[in-house]
Amino acid sequence: MSVLLSLLGFVLAIGLLVAVHEYGHFQVARWCGIKVLRFSVGFGKPLWTKIGRDGVEYQVAAIPLGGYVKMLDEREGEVPAEERHLAFNTQSVWKRIAVVAAGPLANFLFAIFAWWLVFILGVTATKPELGEVRPNTPAAAAGLQAGDVVTGLNGDKIESWEALRLGLIEHALTNDAATLTVAREEQNLSVQIPLQGTPELVDQAAGLQAWRPELPAQVGQIVPASAAETAGLAVGDEIVRLEGESVANWSALVTKIQGSGGKLLQLEILRNGEPLQIVLVPQRRDVKVDGATVTQGFAGIGPMISDELRAELQARQLTLQYGPLEAAGLAVERTGSLSWLTLGMFGKMLTGGASIENIGGPVQIAAGAGATLALGITAYLGYLALISISLGVLNLLPVPVLDGGHLLYYFVEIIKGSPVSLEVQAAGQRIGLALLLLLMGVAFYNDFTRLL
Repeated sequence: MSVLLSLLGFVLAIGLLVAVHEYGHFQVARWCGIKVLRFSVGFGKPLWTKIGRDGVEYQVAAIPLGGYVKMLDEREGEVPAEERHLAFNTQSVWKRIAVVAAGPLANFLFAIFAWWLVFILGVTATKPELGEVRPNTPAAAAGLQAGDVVTGLNGDKIESWEALRLGLIEHALTNDAATLTVAREEQNLSVQIPLQGTPELVDQAAGLQAWRPELPAQVGQIVPASAAETAGLAVGDEIVRLEGESVANWSALVTKIQGSGGKLLQLEILRNGEPLQIVLVPQRRDVKVDGATVTQGFAGIGPMISDELRAELQARQLTLQYGPLEAAGLAVERTGSLSWLTLGMFGKMLTGGASIENIGGPVQIAAGAGATLALGITAYLGYLALISISLGVLNLLPVPVLDGGHLLYYFVEIIKGSPVSLEVQAAGQRIGLALLLLLMGVAFYNDFTRLL
């Protein structure tokens, strides 16, 4: 079911966002008096085709990783003399800029609309309350304590843990310290903490983590075909000892299993009050921890959550809901922040300041789409907005083949007073295609390693 949900979420997301992007090119081209020949969602063999009343051929093609709008153009075929004024290449440079920029702009406008809907419908968020503050971290050195509630970051109001983390990542792109305002009992404190490590892990490096409940070391879920199922663990088992050492809670259990590196472990459990001995051989996983790759053990179990604990967790969840006008302002602000953050992360990856493992391909997009679709309409809309922003920013990069590369040519044309030569454009196309294939290769490689 999860695979089908991921596939459905992926097809809906890519189909919609590609259509939005191409519609931006399509509509502005028609406003500029350019003749459009074809509007395609997808590449390759057409799966569905229809000629509209406007004479445009609309189609859905087999490869759903993009799309295109084909316009009348002398560079792509012979154009009748009476239609030359309708060709893309005969338009003023400003009209060509408008048509090319309209695709990414449509993605940003869609993101604003999606965030606006999310903020009106109401979004579930986590209270910005600190959990355990790890020793020997910047947060501990600054005097932060478990139970502190973060209310501000660099003068901006913080309403949720998600907003705090996003703000820290964004701030880490250009700064090496952040000022937090926290509420502690009846006091309001202001502390400064240094920001270190890669931006995507800046909260962990600072020693900041959200409040988490102390769960008992009791099995509530077992992943099919996992090490736990192979070992014979069952839902309801209480794990009291691991390798002869007592297990205080779920967090301690997870730490011990992950720290095993996949080595054999002796467990002592209570099942219906009866003690049992079980041998567990955790699966091995290579993961990133504070920027370094380490091998961790993975058992495939989830905690038992009582009704009382579930009620406490729900009490710490927030529902943030706004009126139409306030939601519009927040949607524009969120889209702008995420656009800047996406661009900054691209820059950091180029300079080695962020890991290229952040680049995801179709598998990661599908997994995210399926997970958010399962959570509900607001989570899925927020995910669509995030992907739409990434698509918009990616297409504005000054790389030939992408919209940003064409815009670069047009701005050069404005400066030099004549179009960039066909030879230079052809060379740029080859370079741009090579870069795009490299980017796609990294994305597919990351997807492949995540699957393994």
